[in-house]
Amino acid sequence: MAQKRKNSNYVTAKTIAKKEQALKDKRNAKIKRYSLISTIAVLITACVITGLVFIALGINKHHIKKEGEEYDKYYQELLDEVSESKVGTQTSKPKVTHVVTIPLKGVGDVEIELYGEAAPIAVENFLKLYENNFYEDAALSLSTSYTSAGYVYNVILSPSSDKTAEYPTSNLPALNIPSSGLSHVPGALSTVVSSSKSNSTQFVFETRENQSTTGVVFGMVTKGYENLKKFELVKSFEFYSEYTNKYVSIRPEHDMEANISYEKIDGLVTDKTEAAAPVITHTVELEIENYGTITIELYGEDAPYAVQQFVELVNKGFYNGKKFTQAIADSMFLGGGTSNSGVDNIKGNFNSNGIHNAIKHERGTISFYRSSVSSSLDTKYYQFFIVPTTNEANSIKYDGYYSAFGKVTEESMAVIDAIMADYKVITDDDGKVTEDSKVDASGKIVTAKQPVLKTAKVTNTYTDKFTIEATHKVEIEIENYGKVELELYGNNAPITVEHFIKLVNEGYYDGMTFHRAVEDFMIQGGCPKGDGTGNYTDKDGKKVTIEGEFYSNGFYNAIKHKEGVISMARGTDMDSASCQFFIVHETSLSNTTSLDGNYAAFGKVTGDGMTIIDKIFEDLKTDDFETSNKELIKKDKQPKIISITVTEIEK
Repeated sequence: MAQKRKNSNYVTAKTIAKKEQALKDKRNAKIKRYSLISTIAVLITACVITGLVFIALGINKHHIKKEGEEYDKYYQELLDEVSESKVGTQTSKPKVTHVVTIPLKGVGDVEIELYGEAAPIAVENFLKLYENNFYEDAALSLSTSYTSAGYVYNVILSPSSDKTAEYPTSNLPALNIPSSGLSHVPGALSTVVSSSKSNSTQFVFETRENQSTTGVVFGMVTKGYENLKKFELVKSFEFYSEYTNKYVSIRPEHDMEANISYEKIDGLVTDKTEAAAPVITHTVELEIENYGTITIELYGEDAPYAVQQFVELVNKGFYNGKKFTQAIADSMFLGGGTSNSGVDNIKGNFNSNGIHNAIKHERGTISFYRSSVSSSLDTKYYQFFIVPTTNEANSIKYDGYYSAFGKVTEESMAVIDAIMADYKVITDDDGKVTEDSKVDASGKIVTAKQPVLKTAKVTNTYTDKFTIEATHKVEIEIENYGKVELELYGNNAPITVEHFIKLVNEGYYDGMTFHRAVEDFMIQGGCPKGDGTGNYTDKDGKKVTIEGEFYSNGFYNAIKHKEGVISMARGTDMDSASCQFFIVHETSLSNTTSLDGNYAAFGKVTGDGMTIIDKIFEDLKTDDFETSNKELIKKDKQPKIISITVTEIEK
């Protein structure tokens, strides 16, 4: 039998198993060693981190303590500084017309004196809102801005969100408030100037020197100024901590509430100057078909443009046969028809148009209507409304934004009450307007049922202020064109007419020219230099000027800048008119509303004199004007004034 040969490469299964087990044991032993090392490393790291955390916490606690000490010291220094804060001083001494106290919750009382003569529009608006609860639960806030002079802080008084929701600022336009001439000093109360509608409801307490603001100052803080400064401190407090390397703001324990705790002031306060009763300049009677006649007293001193317009329309018979078109409960009874044919453009007589009007929209007030506060401020005013009830809503919505100009006598209000009772909205149980209702849900009166204004007539006129009568007649002879006749109105502009006649009698204008012409606007002459820079001078060479007789300068002038009206030219100074005059070329909205109230109109071209003015414009060509100034006529093309002479003086 053959013997089995032994193979050196042959390994049994048992041998393989033993080797694999040996490898496994070796690997497991290594893993155990590594696990032990890792565990030890983790434990050591954790101990190190824990130690570092405790060290950091200790350091941080030390820094916080130091920061707190630093904070308290800095805060106390500022409090000491605030306690020594003082209001500034107005260089002029404006008359105090009201004193108002505003209690600020968590801050303290602040007393303010208001200057109703220096800033009548701003004061009137502030008191209107305050007296009608507009600032109940109102708030203070801090406005911060950075200028080249450093940070500027203003403490802002704003109405509550409930009030602005009820009366959106979009319905309360920014007021056009002329400068009061008062200074922006610490403690001054001024209007807010912005591009938004917030001007009429927000006000600024100024708390720093050299404030960068263009608002109109209308009051000063007299007591409690340090309370405003504390409020400013809390809201603006911030310092850089050297210990924690960060900016730190006010701490909760030092904070204070900023809401106003409201207290009704009943309109008055101490040292209030009682407003004089409105001056009645006219009385008018309106006969309303089926209801009777109402008597209206007009206040021409307070609303001259509106009264003049209304009286002129009444005298022309404009309102006879017109209808009343709206009756809104507790708000308005609207009349005057729906056509403005034959109506002149006038300036809106209200605060948001920059014209002071103190007449409030109370029960019986008559006011010119416009479709909304955002519609034209200067337009063809003819529709009017009568306020049936005195209430907060009417005051906030209408005062300062509509041209109130008179009041229905209390005896006559019985007629208005009867009309408003008949023209209530009638609804069914579901709230729908019934067919029997004479008005719809908006207050519009059904056309067939509109009350008719049978007649309107002026029954009394107590002043000749609105009467335009000729006192002089003059002729301007223009070379190659002929003579332009004018009548002058010395009762409306006595200073201007007297000065003009003086120059005419001296022969001052003889040989001068018309140097400036703008078609459809005006033609200007009377400049001794022929370029618009010359003035009348006395024998000593001193410039002679006269007071500007126009509304924005404190004079009411009933002459409107219509076609043919002659008026004095002037510079930016209200009283800078000297010798130059202009003649209006065309009647237009832009002409009448930009010129009326701002320039001293004193006469008008009569007869066919405007055909001569038209001919001058027709003859002037583009090449006849200076290249650098398209309004200035070249000197060799300027129409020459041969002479101006007085032809008649009215007795």
